Amino acid sequence: MLKLVGLSAVFFCSAACGMLAAEYFRMRCQAVEAVCNMIEQLEMMLEFEAPTVSEMLRQIKRQSLRLPKFIFALSDGSDAQAAVESIRKMGDEYDECDRLRLEELFMQLGSADKECERQRLASAHAYFSQRLKQLRQETQRRCRLAKNLGLLGGAFLAVILI
Repeated sequence: MLKLVGLSAVFFCSAACGMLAAEYFRMRCQAVEAVCNMIEQLEMMLEFEAPTVSEMLRQIKRQSLRLPKFIFALSDGSDAQAAVESIRKMGDEYDECDRLRLEELFMQLGSADKECERQRLASAHAYFSQRLKQLRQETQRRCRLAKNLGLLGGAFLAVILI
């Protein structure tokens, strides 16, 4: 009886590890989706209001629920440099390419005229939309793989321990 309990514990722990790995992949996809939403909102603000970078960050933080974590870490009145520092501190859910692209966007934001800013935001939005499309496809495949590996690994360990 004790052996059966031990085997089931090993099986369920291994399955839980697979589920956690799948959740990690989903979180990465959600983080890029949040960046896409943020950039869309920045584009709308720039189109209709033309505020400063600090005002845009403050408004986005107040109005939106689905934002990247680095935006919530900003204090009121933060500028683009504070956003870059926040990305560096809290951007671990993005891969290196995405993090550099975000840093580049926020370093350049507010340094040109309205039309140039609009083009920068459109370029960043196109990049992150394409990245989101790729991640969604990869995420489905990787989540399924992680879950299956967790279950099969647990079953394998249970058989080995019998």
